[in-house]
Amino acid sequence: MAQGIQEGIQGGKSSLLLKQQLSRKLGNIPDEIKVRLHHLTSELLDVLSEALFNLESLEDLYIWLQNIDN
Repeated sequence: MAQGIQEGIQGGKSSLLLKQQLSRKLGNIPDEIKVRLHHLTSELLDVLSEALFNLESLEDLYIWLQNIDN
């Protein structure tokens, strides 16, 4: 049950980031980015929500995602 709750929280965070914050700031988000965002942990989604203020383009988002992979 706890795992289901955590997955729901994570899904809600990624949906909020995608639909409202990232799309508003950066425009249309490519499907490959959407898939990557849906696989981020809740903690990384929180970090991204703060980093969003420094992102100016989709390229910045690509770079941010690459940096968390390294």
